[in-house]
Amino acid sequence: MLAGIRFGRKAGGLFGCPWLAQARWKSRNAYKIYRYSYIPDPRKFAPIETTADEELFPRPIRPPHSEVPDVSSFLQRISTRRNLRCDEYTSVFRDWEHLMTITDKELRMQGVPKNVRVHILNWQERYLRGDLPMDVDKALEDEFWEAYYVRGQKGDKTLFPEMPENYRPHQQGIVSRPVKDLVGANIYPKWASQEEARLKKLDS
Repeated sequence: MLAGIRFGRKAGGLFGCPWLAQARWKSRNAYKIYRYSYIPDPRKFAPIETTADEELFPRPIRPPHSEVPDVSSFLQRISTRRNLRCDEYTSVFRDWEHLMTITDKELRMQGVPKNVRVHILNWQERYLRGDLPMDVDKALEDEFWEAYYVRGQKGDKTLFPEMPENYRPHQQGIVSRPVKDLVGANIYPKWASQEEARLKKLDS
C-alpha cells in the first residue's frame, strides 16, 4: 500500500487508488462508454446539398454606358496613374460580363499585379453602384506626375518644405521638459483686481 502511495502515478490511479482514478476519468469524459458500443448514423456524415448565395441572389450586371461602351474603353478610363495601367490587361477579359463578374483569384491567376487588381475590382464595384470613370487627359496626367517626381528628386522646397534651422528643443540647449509654474499660475492677476475695484465704484 505504501509503495502504491509513493509511486502513485506508476501504480495507476490517483495516489495508488484505482477507484479514484476511474471516477476522475469518468467525470472528465462523460461519454466515453459509447466509444465501442455506439455506432453513429452514416446518414449524418452524408454531404449536405446547399445553394450558394450567388444562385439565390445573382449579382446584377450593369450594361455598358455610352461613355464606356466596351472593355477597352472602360480600362482606358480607369488608367489614371502610370503605375495603374489597367488598359495593358485588356486581353484578360473575354467580354463585358466577364469584366463585371471577375474575381481577385481569377485576376491573380492571369498574372495581374495586386495594385492593378485592387483598382479594377474597386471600379467594378463603383460602376455597379452608378459611378462613371472620368475622362482624364492621360498626357497631362503623366506630365504632372513626372514633374512631381522630378521636383521631389531635386529637393524642390515647394514640394517638400524644409524646416527652419535649429527648431528642435535639444538644438536650442533645452535638455529637459520645463517645469510648470504652479505658483505663478495661481497668482491673482493685476488686471482682475483693477476690474473689481472699478466695478465696486460703479455699484457705489
